Amino acid sequence: MARFPGRAHLGGVSVIFAFVIVMGYWLYQTVSFGKAALFIEADPEATVYVNGVEKGKTPLELEIEEQEVVLQMVASGASPPFATRVALTEGVKTIVRRRFGESELLGSSQTISFEKITSNEPEIAIVSIPDGAEVFLDGQRQGPTPLNLAPAAGEHTLRLISAGYKEEEFEIVTIPGLQTTVIVDLAAKP
Repeated sequence: MARFPGRAHLGGVSVIFAFVIVMGYWLYQTVSFGKAALFIEADPEATVYVNGVEKGKTPLELEIEEQEVVLQMVASGASPPFATRVALTEGVKTIVRRRFGESELLGSSQTISFEKITSNEPEIAIVSIPDGAEVFLDGQRQGPTPLNLAPAAGEHTLRLISAGYKEEEFEIVTIPGLQTTVIVDLAAKP
């Protein structure tokens, strides 16, 4: 069998080229030019209203002009509705997750947005309600909120703990050249 010089090198270049194409396509698909993307999840399922206009049921993904919107979710059952203001920025995808509780204080929410930064390294900005929640990234204590971190690119587990509140743990992905902003409204313990 004949061997071709440089073939292994071309395979590595092909993998890198494919990765660049996939990331470029993902960023292109994430948000159309001139629009902001909004992805909404709720547990249990909820009807979504943006500026008072019904948009559908969760999970729901929307593209909206850059603006600040009032986002409201109404879950079936006895849970009180959830409302928040979300600043949508052109080219930025924002994720809002809500876990309903028996009262507003017993529910929790996460608002996660991504935006381009000048640094090539990924960054995370973490804010909690209430302030001072202890942040753990991949099991390692990082400090209290508000907190800025610069972890390696990739998947991470984020956990927030605060006395008198339920622990929140979820997965996030950090991408080179993007800042991930995470706002977590912790649920009070009953």
